[in-house]
Amino acid sequence: MDLARKNIEHRLESMNEFRAELTRLTATFLSRDELDRLARERGAQLEAMNTRMRLLEQGNANLQGRVIVSGAILAAMLTGGTILVNILA
Repeated sequence: MDLARKNIEHRLESMNEFRAELTRLTATFLSRDELDRLARERGAQLEAMNTRMRLLEQGNANLQGRVIVSGAILAAMLTGGTILVNILA
């Protein structure tokens, strides 16, 4: 009987240790409210980054357009200058 009692006490002690470990572990988990708050913050940050990326892409496209137009104007000026020099020569 004494052996059975010791065995049960040992099992109960092990169960209590396991419960205590679970309690310590669950204390490190995020609450649903905290997780939702973090998700909203990350979503807002992602949206801000997407907006910035869109603006950078638009600026880059604008710059590329200006370079193309500047090149066309320069080519037209050089062609016109060449024609003018040939006419005057």
